[in-house]
Amino acid sequence: MPLNPELPDKILESHCGKQAMTPLGLEVRHIEILEAVLAERHISRAAERLALSQPAVSNVMGQLRRHFSDDLLIRHGGQMVLTPFAHSLKEQVAATLKGIRALAKARPHFDPAANDRSFTLAMPPHVGAMVMPNLIQAIALVAPQVRLECVPLGSSWEQFGAGDIDIVLSNVNLLPPMTPNIIVFEDHWRCLVSAQQHFAGDTITRDELARLRFVEPLKEQRLAMPPMDLEAPHSAAVPMEIIPHIVAAGGGVSIVPASFAQFHQLSLPLRSCPLPFETPIIQCAMAWPFSQDHDPANIWLRDRVFAAAEPVSLRLAALEGGKGA
Repeated sequence: MPLNPELPDKILESHCGKQAMTPLGLEVRHIEILEAVLAERHISRAAERLALSQPAVSNVMGQLRRHFSDDLLIRHGGQMVLTPFAHSLKEQVAATLKGIRALAKARPHFDPAANDRSFTLAMPPHVGAMVMPNLIQAIALVAPQVRLECVPLGSSWEQFGAGDIDIVLSNVNLLPPMTPNIIVFEDHWRCLVSAQQHFAGDTITRDELARLRFVEPLKEQRLAMPPMDLEAPHSAAVPMEIIPHIVAAGGGVSIVPASFAQFHQLSLPLRSCPLPFETPIIQCAMAWPFSQDHDPANIWLRDRVFAAAEPVSLRLAALEGGKGA
């Protein structure tokens, strides 16, 4: 069957004219016509097979003879026969068209059970600690050969822009403009304090908070911090990852996401409490490169990441609802 049997004959005849040759010398249509002529050993029968006119096929054969510097098809003893060179082309022409037709039918496809693709995800360490165990376990059940790599978020934006990062989990406000994303959980700001820190009531008051020394993240990590109408002394600006250790040692308090507080409370003598003023909700988004928006593998991974983040979402919602530590 021709690759484009629905094209009108006049268009095909024009396409098969002398101006149809490409800088490389051949087009797919020329190879298709050559295949038919090699099989039929007759110009008229090849034209009928391809639903073309005889002049259109003759024009292409003239171009192919000039291109190959060979007669290809000659009359001998009252019948048309292939030249030795034309015989030598039959397998190569068939293989070439088979590859082209396979290429034309190719569509994006992802089979997790058989695929060994590597995916790179970027997220803050505390988010990774909560999401990745669920994700690794879920993927191991259905895609045992798939490999996951989780990298810190801070240095990954350039790689994300280049499409080298498959999934990012981040505060939605930090995403580059027009980045495709979906919210996976909502977080809230909490006051992180040492487990030995006590207040007059069940939780911290505005006056108590104003008297405590603050440990802040470095400037470049403060982009998503809530604005505070609060005059309080500052003790240090340090990398986000060491804030819990300073607070646990009694070096001050800090305002952090609830997910961050929950993660570090598992290993350090810390607790968190609600803030005595309103703060904006933190929306944690799952984002992916625009180039992978319709990629079946990335879509499959997004579904797994979303499911892995669901227990985190439920846990944070319960914490906020109870306003506990």
